[in-house]
Amino acid sequence: MSTSGVLSGTATEAGSFPITVTATDSSTGTGAPFNGSQSYTLTVNSATVVVAPASLPAATAGAAYNQTITASGGTAPYTFAVTVGTLPTGLTLSTSGVLSGTPTIIGNFPFTVTATDSSTGTGAPFSGSKAYSLTSVQANQSITFNAIPAHTFGDGPFTVTATASSGLPVSFSALAGPITVSGNTVTITGFGTAVVRAAQAGDVTYTAAPVVDQAFTISPSNAAPVFSSQPTATPNPAVLNQSILFVAAASDKDGDTLTYKWDFGDGTTASGSAVTHTYIVANTYSATVTATNPTAGATSATVSVTVNSIGQGGGATPPGTVPSPLTISNADGIPDEMQSGAASVGVASVSAPQLLPDANLAIKLVFSKPGSDSISLQGTLIRPANFNAAGAPLVVDIGGVVTTFTLNASGKIKSGNNALTISLKGKNTQTAKFKMVLSKGSFASTLANVGLDNGNESNKAVTIPVGVIFNNQLWVASISQTYKAKKGSAGMTKSK
Repeated sequence: MSTSGVLSGTATEAGSFPITVTATDSSTGTGAPFNGSQSYTLTVNSATVVVAPASLPAATAGAAYNQTITASGGTAPYTFAVTVGTLPTGLTLSTSGVLSGTPTIIGNFPFTVTATDSSTGTGAPFSGSKAYSLTSVQANQSITFNAIPAHTFGDGPFTVTATASSGLPVSFSALAGPITVSGNTVTITGFGTAVVRAAQAGDVTYTAAPVVDQAFTISPSNAAPVFSSQPTATPNPAVLNQSILFVAAASDKDGDTLTYKWDFGDGTTASGSAVTHTYIVANTYSATVTATNPTAGATSATVSVTVNSIGQGGGATPPGTVPSPLTISNADGIPDEMQSGAASVGVASVSAPQLLPDANLAIKLVFSKPGSDSISLQGTLIRPANFNAAGAPLVVDIGGVVTTFTLNASGKIKSGNNALTISLKGKNTQTAKFKMVLSKGSFASTLANVGLDNGNESNKAVTIPVGVIFNNQLWVASISQTYKAKKGSAGMTKSK
């Protein structure tokens, strides 16, 4: 209390305090100065400690956090402590009220902070508390993914790298273009523009990172074409003036359109992946085909072709010439035995004979039951490009047994007891396999002229002349077989 009567200051203890205050005046003279007294009881109430702030800002997992908690209403300094609940892992509260650290988990964490003052006396020290709920949220992250340089189709696999600010591993995937991605290895499968995506899905601490895409260009390889197989020539060996089908197939890594050029080795050339050629001189030729793309040059391959004179053999059939009894006595080239059959379907003339490839013949004669004979013949013909089969004639002569067919578009013909199937698919010049079956016929008397007689025979060697007219081309073969027969019963041929 001051001499002027002012009672002031900050009480540091609580309770009831009796005091007497005496006031003395400033008079002079006899009996002066004069004074008077008054007794009082001073009551000091307990302090009310208030903790602030009212709420705490959210924390981010993995990020530093710092927040000061204060107190008022009591005697400073104050000490602070968490008295209820727990803080997120990574955070601590100092006795001076600093809440700090780096949280490592996410969630809502309720706890109570109590501040205690420094007062003394009755009831001291005094304290106050504040309940908080601190939210710890996931941290954001980002990806650093550098640009991918340009590549060329044909380059080997390569690796890519990227990092996440969180330190978590980054995954990669093929977003677009001719590539595959396994782990961080990129494999090129074509050319064009490709895109690789880098991603990080996050975890309990970090949110998923925004994906980062890197596009890069892949140039064509411009590699030379590659033959998928060696070129072929059919038939091979062949005979003079026989049409030979040459076929080649190559691939281009970039998918470019290829062109083909053939050099037949006799001074002539042709263009196309499948072409036909006829040699006029007997020899062995190296036919070379060159596949070219528009950007990377050319690749060549060779097939050897043997061309014999008629009579030396060719194709897959036994040696043969225009065999008897297929006798040609006029200028139309049609064997005399086939004249009427050819005329019936409008064949006026044929090209020079060629040997029938892949000829396979089977004959069965039933002497005990007339009208039960059968013949089957298989072989390979050359079908020209864009051939229109509908209405086209095909005439077959087997040892003097002449049968005439008129083809339809499907290549499957049945006429009475006779049937013919010929492969007519495709637009290019190519081989056409055929099979003919004659059944329930009477052929024994005609075929007796070529040695298939009604007698007892055991592995008799016979030669059956065969002729086929197709697309105004005469195909011939002399087929060597063995013949077994029992007189009055049956006989049949078998290939040697």
